[in-house]
Amino acid sequence: FLVKKGELLLGYQPFATKDPKVFDRAEEFVADRFVGDEGEALLKHVVWSNGPETESPSVRNKQCAGKDFTTLVSRLLVVELFL
Repeated sequence: FLVKKGELLLGYQPFATKDPKVFDRAEEFVADRFVGDEGEALLKHVVWSNGPETESPSVRNKQCAGKDFTTLVSRLLVVELFL
């Protein structure tokens, strides 16, 4: 495909996180997929709207400054609900 200067490209998140070349059991929900050393290594394949999960928010990538905080609070909520 030819992409012209100024054109906006978008992705579809489920396609990015269901690649069987990257994720074992890609079509299944695996609650602990990103836990431990192997799971942490997979985070580079998780894409937010403006870059990979492992990249820190900056003016250049325009990622949400609260993305890490939001992820932490979401994890704490799940722990509180199920433990």
